Amino acid sequence: MAKKSNEMISYPSGLASKVNFAMTTVNTVRSVEQTPIKVTPFEDKLLRNTRWILQSSESILHSPESTAGKWHYHSFPQQGLSGNAATLLKKMLAQGAVLFLVKANQGWSESFLREGRDKTGRLWERSPLTERTLHFSRNTLDILRWWTSSDPNNPEAWTEPQMDRADLTPADEFIVWRIADRIQSIHSFRSHSFRRLCSLSIFRNNPWLWLCTPHLLENNISSDSMYTLDKSPWYAQARLTFSPSFAPCFQGLRSVILEALQHLLYQRLVSMFPITNPSIVSDTKEFVDRNVVTYLVYRQFLLEAEQAGRPDLALFLLRALARLIPAFPQARDWWEHNDKVNIGQLNTVRERIQAWQAAIALPLLVNILHLWTQRYRNVGYWDEEYHSAQWWLRHWEKYHGDELADCVRGFVRGILTPGPNPTDSVSQSNRDGLRPGETGV
Repeated sequence: MAKKSNEMISYPSGLASKVNFAMTTVNTVRSVEQTPIKVTPFEDKLLRNTRWILQSSESILHSPESTAGKWHYHSFPQQGLSGNAATLLKKMLAQGAVLFLVKANQGWSESFLREGRDKTGRLWERSPLTERTLHFSRNTLDILRWWTSSDPNNPEAWTEPQMDRADLTPADEFIVWRIADRIQSIHSFRSHSFRRLCSLSIFRNNPWLWLCTPHLLENNISSDSMYTLDKSPWYAQARLTFSPSFAPCFQGLRSVILEALQHLLYQRLVSMFPITNPSIVSDTKEFVDRNVVTYLVYRQFLLEAEQAGRPDLALFLLRALARLIPAFPQARDWWEHNDKVNIGQLNTVRERIQAWQAAIALPLLVNILHLWTQRYRNVGYWDEEYHSAQWWLRHWEKYHGDELADCVRGFVRGILTPGPNPTDSVSQSNRDGLRPGETGV
């Protein structure tokens, strides 16, 4: 029986279907001379999923969890695509991916570095066509087929997608990220579906997923890399058991995609961080883990950005810190006296100090940017890095970086040892080996 849809789905032709399926008529919003395009039921759902992950709206940019949508599942995967479906898929990818990136970038005229020199303009004006062409390989079709045939109600049955990872292109990585991002939007980051998805290596190794939602992926801190409380903060030299690599993001097409995602990354970080949205954490442990993992992921990102000579691609982080750091004093009272994150009611001094040090984890990233600034201030006119240095110093001043660094130093000094907690079983002077008034900070 033919199934009808009221929406337009259109693409260029390609792969031949290896299996005969009952055909589904997909109607389009069309003029009189146009005819319906016929695809199989599986192809229909695959195309709907593709269109869904490439939707770009303000609701997606600001809060992925609030975006309504549907994951279309078909229990009988199809090995290939008919000419009609392949044509539609190619067109949808070609138009949808570009439109998503343009809308994420908001078409602003911005300044970024090209070969160490400042270049201003819109994204398509800063980069020649050869540097911003998206190439979707067979891997994109494979991951879309895998997703469409994966039962959303049975994540335990999901297996690793069969893909040729050696030939994974930046465009393929972009599609992988969009799938994970949309699953998170309908199932929430605490759902078993999202956690199962992130345990699959093709998603776990995706750099865009780490940059957009570093706190959502399962990760642990190596126990032998943590400081004791007499060195501050306790996670200063910590390492994650799984450390993503961002080095490819600073080269070629991936760097252009990262430029396009700057505003989206800024919005995600601001809207999903406990300083401005405290209600998104469920308890103190999640609060601590979320902050520290976010710090460690972005610390790795900044290290590799500096090594690549692309400080401009960390602009979203400077912008986010300029927004978050001034909000910290107002959030402090909430963290100490609410039902979910109640640092003041933790049992021991050690736990309270660790929690407060974790609370300022993301603001502490400004210290890394301050070190960049100090180095760039010593770069002379004839030095190779002069133009990059001037670019960074201009933006550092625009976002009042020195004032932000002063604020964070004040936060560190302000982490005082909490008063005695009636639930503590030992005196404050002996607890955790700290003398009265000591904070370990």
